[in-house]
Amino acid sequence: MHRLIVVVAAVGVIGGTLVLGFALAAAGPGACPTALMQGRLVEREGTLAVESIPGGAVVQVAWPFGYGVERRDGALTLTRVFLPVATAGDEVSLGGGDDGRRFVGCGPVVLGLTFPPAPSPESVVPATLTVAGTAFDPCIPPPSGCGYWVTVASDAGTHRAPLQHHRSDASAANGDPAPLTLGEGLPASLTPGVYELGFEVGEYSRADPVGASPRTGIACHDRVDVSESTARVSVTVTYRGSLCTVEVTYLDAMH
Repeated sequence: MHRLIVVVAAVGVIGGTLVLGFALAAAGPGACPTALMQGRLVEREGTLAVESIPGGAVVQVAWPFGYGVERRDGALTLTRVFLPVATAGDEVSLGGGDDGRRFVGCGPVVLGLTFPPAPSPESVVPATLTVAGTAFDPCIPPPSGCGYWVTVASDAGTHRAPLQHHRSDASAANGDPAPLTLGEGLPASLTPGVYELGFEVGEYSRADPVGASPRTGIACHDRVDVSESTARVSVTVTYRGSLCTVEVTYLDAMH
Protein backbone atom coordinates (compact mmCIF):
# COMPACT_ATOMS: atom_id res chain seq x y z
CA MET A 1 0.00 0.00 0.00
CA HIS A 2 1.37 3.43 -0.95
CA ARG A 3 1.70 5.91 1.90
CA LEU A 4 1.88 9.69 1.83
CA ILE A 5 3.22 11.28 5.00
CA VAL A 6 3.16 15.03 5.55
CA VAL A 7 4.97 16.57 8.52
CA VAL A 8 4.98 20.28 9.29
CA ALA A 9 8.00 21.39 11.28
CA ALA A 10 7.53 23.66 14.25
CA VAL A 11 7.89 27.41 13.77
CA GLY A 12 11.42 28.48 14.57
CA VAL A 13 14.22 30.88 13.77
CA ILE A 14 17.03 29.85 11.45
CA GLY A 15 19.84 32.31 10.86
CA GLY A 16 17.65 35.18 12.05
CA THR A 17 14.86 34.27 9.57
CA LEU A 18 11.41 33.30 10.78
CA VAL A 19 10.39 30.00 9.23
CA LEU A 20 6.59 29.96 8.83
CA GLY A 21 6.31 26.44 7.54
CA PHE A 22 8.53 23.66 6.27
CA ALA A 23 6.81 20.72 4.61
CA LEU A 24 8.43 17.31 4.65
CA ALA A 25 6.73 14.72 2.51
CA ALA A 26 7.65 11.13 1.88
CA ALA A 27 5.84 9.03 -0.70
CA GLY A 28 6.21 5.43 -1.71
CA PRO A 29 7.35 4.56 -5.27
CA GLY A 30 4.77 5.54 -7.86
CA ALA A 31 2.62 7.38 -5.30
CA CYS A 32 3.01 10.80 -6.93
CA PRO A 33 -0.21 11.83 -8.76
CA THR A 34 0.06 13.34 -12.24
CA ALA A 35 -2.31 16.32 -11.94
CA LEU A 36 -0.84 19.76 -12.72
CA MET A 37 -1.36 22.89 -10.64
CA GLN A 38 -0.20 26.20 -12.11
CA GLY A 39 -0.86 29.79 -11.18
CA ARG A 40 0.32 32.79 -9.20
CA LEU A 41 1.67 32.59 -5.65
CA VAL A 42 -0.49 34.54 -3.21
CA GLU A 43 -0.34 35.02 0.56
CA ARG A 44 -3.14 33.30 2.48
CA GLU A 45 -3.31 32.77 6.24
CA GLY A 46 0.39 33.44 6.69
CA THR A 47 1.62 31.04 4.02
CA LEU A 48 1.68 30.73 0.22
CA ALA A 49 -1.24 29.43 -1.81
CA VAL A 50 -1.73 29.30 -5.59
CA GLU A 51 -4.22 31.44 -7.51
CA SER A 52 -4.88 29.06 -10.41
CA ILE A 53 -4.39 30.11 -14.04
CA PRO A 54 -6.79 29.89 -15.75
CA GLY A 55 -9.73 30.10 -13.38
CA GLY A 56 -8.50 32.32 -10.57
CA ALA A 57 -9.47 29.99 -7.70
CA VAL A 58 -7.12 30.21 -4.71
CA VAL A 59 -5.89 26.71 -3.73
CA GLN A 60 -4.09 25.81 -0.52
CA VAL A 61 -0.96 23.73 -1.20
CA ALA A 62 1.01 21.17 0.77
CA TRP A 63 4.40 21.85 -0.77
CA PRO A 64 6.59 18.91 -1.88
CA PHE A 65 9.44 17.37 0.05
CA GLY A 66 12.20 19.85 0.86
CA TYR A 67 10.14 22.99 0.20
CA GLY A 68 9.28 25.62 2.79
CA VAL A 69 7.75 29.08 3.13
CA GLU A 70 9.67 31.92 4.76
CA ARG A 71 9.30 35.67 5.00
CA ARG A 72 12.33 37.31 3.45
CA ASP A 73 12.71 41.07 3.03
CA GLY A 74 9.05 41.47 3.90
CA ALA A 75 7.74 39.05 1.26
CA LEU A 76 6.71 35.41 1.60
CA THR A 77 9.18 33.25 -0.29
CA LEU A 78 8.99 29.62 -1.37
CA THR A 79 12.31 27.91 -0.69
CA ARG A 80 13.86 24.54 -1.39
CA VAL A 81 16.39 23.44 1.21
CA PHE A 82 16.33 27.10 2.34
CA LEU A 83 17.28 28.43 -1.13
CA PRO A 84 14.72 30.83 -2.68
CA VAL A 85 12.60 29.41 -5.52
CA ALA A 86 9.79 31.95 -5.98
CA THR A 87 8.15 34.88 -4.20
CA ALA A 88 4.52 35.94 -3.76
CA GLY A 89 3.36 37.24 -7.13
CA ASP A 90 5.48 34.81 -9.18
CA GLU A 91 3.88 32.21 -11.45
CA VAL A 92 4.70 28.54 -10.74
CA SER A 93 3.74 25.03 -11.87
CA LEU A 94 3.87 21.79 -9.88
CA GLY A 95 2.60 18.24 -10.07
CA GLY A 96 0.51 16.52 -7.42
CA GLY A 97 -3.09 15.76 -6.58
CA ASP A 98 -6.11 16.99 -4.61
CA ASP A 99 -6.79 15.26 -1.28
CA GLY A 100 -10.15 17.02 -0.85
CA ARG A 101 -8.81 19.85 1.30
CA ARG A 102 -5.77 21.07 -0.59
CA PHE A 103 -3.43 20.29 -3.44
CA VAL A 104 -0.66 17.93 -2.28
CA GLY A 105 2.44 18.62 -4.34
CA CYS A 106 5.17 16.22 -5.29
CA GLY A 107 8.15 16.62 -7.56
CA PRO A 108 9.86 19.94 -8.35
CA VAL A 109 8.17 23.36 -8.37
CA VAL A 110 8.86 25.06 -11.72
CA LEU A 111 9.02 28.83 -12.04
CA GLY A 112 6.57 29.93 -14.77
CA LEU A 113 3.50 28.37 -16.37
CA THR A 114 3.96 24.97 -18.02
CA PHE A 115 0.94 25.61 -20.27
CA PRO A 116 0.30 29.35 -20.78
CA PRO A 117 -3.44 29.96 -21.16
CA ALA A 118 -4.77 31.02 -24.55
CA PRO A 119 -5.76 34.70 -24.58
CA SER A 120 -9.49 35.40 -24.63
CA PRO A 121 -10.87 37.15 -27.75
CA GLU A 122 -11.51 40.26 -25.65
CA SER A 123 -7.81 40.51 -24.74
CA VAL A 124 -6.52 40.40 -28.34
CA VAL A 125 -5.75 43.89 -29.66
CA PRO A 126 -5.80 44.26 -33.48
CA ALA A 127 -2.49 45.16 -35.14
CA THR A 128 -2.21 48.64 -36.64
CA LEU A 129 -1.71 48.60 -40.44
CA THR A 130 0.38 51.15 -42.31
CA VAL A 131 1.12 51.10 -46.06
CA ALA A 132 3.45 53.49 -47.90
CA GLY A 133 5.81 53.35 -50.83
CA THR A 134 7.82 54.96 -53.59
CA ALA A 135 7.45 54.98 -57.36
CA PHE A 136 10.52 55.36 -59.56
CA ASP A 137 9.69 56.74 -63.04
CA PRO A 138 6.16 57.37 -61.78
CA CYS A 139 3.31 57.75 -64.19
CA ILE A 140 0.97 60.73 -64.39
CA PRO A 141 -1.76 60.40 -61.76
CA PRO A 142 -5.41 59.80 -62.73
CA PRO A 143 -7.60 60.83 -64.49
CA SER A 144 -4.96 60.52 -67.21
CA GLY A 145 -1.98 58.19 -67.45
CA CYS A 146 -2.00 55.53 -64.73
CA GLY A 147 -2.22 54.95 -61.02
CA TYR A 148 -1.31 52.56 -58.19
CA TRP A 149 -3.55 50.55 -55.86
CA VAL A 150 -3.21 48.06 -53.01
CA THR A 151 -5.66 45.31 -52.02
CA VAL A 152 -5.89 43.42 -48.72
CA ALA A 153 -7.82 40.14 -48.97
CA SER A 154 -8.84 37.58 -46.32
CA ASP A 155 -11.68 35.17 -45.69
CA ALA A 156 -13.69 38.15 -44.44
CA GLY A 157 -13.48 39.98 -47.79
CA THR A 158 -11.29 42.25 -49.92
CA HIS A 159 -10.42 45.91 -49.38
CA ARG A 160 -8.85 48.20 -52.01
CA ALA A 161 -7.28 51.64 -51.73
CA PRO A 162 -5.24 53.95 -54.00
CA LEU A 163 -1.57 54.72 -53.47
CA GLN A 164 -1.53 58.39 -54.36
CA HIS A 165 1.33 60.66 -55.41
CA HIS A 166 1.61 64.33 -56.23
CA ARG A 167 4.53 65.83 -58.11
CA SER A 168 5.41 68.87 -60.16
CA ASP A 169 6.14 68.91 -63.89
CA ALA A 170 9.80 69.61 -63.09
CA SER A 171 9.95 66.60 -60.80
CA ALA A 172 8.37 64.44 -63.49
CA ALA A 173 10.81 65.74 -66.11
CA ASN A 174 13.76 64.90 -63.86
CA GLY A 175 12.44 61.40 -63.22
CA ASP A 176 12.53 61.92 -59.45
CA PRO A 177 10.98 59.10 -57.40
CA ALA A 178 7.55 59.94 -56.03
CA PRO A 179 6.46 59.05 -52.48
CA LEU A 180 3.19 57.12 -52.39
CA THR A 181 0.57 57.85 -49.74
CA LEU A 182 -2.24 55.44 -48.88
CA GLY A 183 -5.72 56.69 -49.63
CA GLU A 184 -9.00 55.55 -48.08
CA GLY A 185 -10.30 52.02 -48.43
CA LEU A 186 -8.18 49.71 -46.23
CA PRO A 187 -8.93 48.79 -42.60
CA ALA A 188 -6.88 50.72 -40.07
CA SER A 189 -6.03 47.50 -38.18
CA LEU A 190 -5.87 43.73 -38.72
CA THR A 191 -7.11 41.02 -36.37
CA PRO A 192 -5.01 37.81 -36.08
CA GLY A 193 -5.10 35.85 -39.33
CA VAL A 194 -3.60 35.51 -42.81
CA TYR A 195 -3.97 38.25 -45.42
CA GLU A 196 -2.99 38.47 -49.09
CA LEU A 197 -1.57 41.77 -50.32
CA GLY A 198 -1.89 42.70 -53.98
CA PHE A 199 -0.29 45.75 -55.60
CA GLU A 200 -1.78 46.97 -58.88
CA VAL A 201 -0.76 49.30 -61.67
CA GLY A 202 -3.69 50.77 -63.59
CA GLU A 203 -3.59 52.34 -67.05
CA TYR A 204 -6.13 54.68 -68.62
CA SER A 205 -6.70 55.12 -72.32
CA ARG A 206 -7.60 58.38 -74.10
CA ALA A 207 -10.46 56.44 -75.66
CA ASP A 208 -11.96 55.59 -72.27
CA PRO A 209 -15.00 57.65 -71.24
CA VAL A 210 -14.65 60.06 -68.34
CA GLY A 211 -14.99 58.23 -65.03
CA ALA A 212 -14.13 54.82 -66.47
CA SER A 213 -12.19 52.39 -64.33
CA PRO A 214 -8.54 51.82 -65.26
CA ARG A 215 -7.29 48.62 -66.78
CA THR A 216 -5.31 47.11 -63.89
CA GLY A 217 -2.73 44.39 -63.57
CA ILE A 218 -1.05 42.85 -60.52
CA ALA A 219 2.49 44.18 -60.27
CA CYS A 220 3.42 42.09 -57.18
CA HIS A 221 1.91 40.45 -54.15
CA ASP A 222 2.84 39.26 -50.68
CA ARG A 223 1.33 37.59 -47.63
CA VAL A 224 0.83 38.98 -44.14
CA ASP A 225 0.50 36.62 -41.16
CA VAL A 226 -0.77 38.52 -38.10
CA SER A 227 -0.36 36.73 -34.75
CA GLU A 228 -2.01 37.52 -31.41
CA SER A 229 1.18 39.26 -30.25
CA THR A 230 1.53 41.51 -33.33
CA ALA A 231 1.03 45.19 -32.49
CA ARG A 232 1.86 46.78 -35.85
CA VAL A 233 2.27 45.72 -39.48
CA SER A 234 4.19 48.13 -41.72
CA VAL A 235 4.15 47.54 -45.48
CA THR A 236 6.47 49.36 -47.89
CA VAL A 237 6.19 48.96 -51.67
CA THR A 238 8.64 50.16 -54.30
CA TYR A 239 7.49 50.49 -57.91
CA ARG A 240 9.88 50.54 -60.85
CA GLY A 241 7.73 50.97 -63.90
CA SER A 242 5.16 48.16 -63.94
CA LEU A 243 7.21 46.01 -61.50
CA CYS A 244 7.39 46.32 -57.74
CA THR A 245 8.89 44.83 -54.58
CA VAL A 246 7.31 44.62 -51.12
CA GLU A 247 8.78 44.67 -47.61
CA VAL A 248 6.63 43.71 -44.59
CA THR A 249 7.78 44.55 -41.05
CA TYR A 250 6.13 43.21 -37.87
CA LEU A 251 6.32 44.81 -34.42
CA ASP A 252 5.32 42.69 -31.42
CA ALA A 253 3.46 44.16 -28.45
CA MET A 254 6.36 43.36 -26.07
CA HIS A 255 8.65 45.84 -27.84
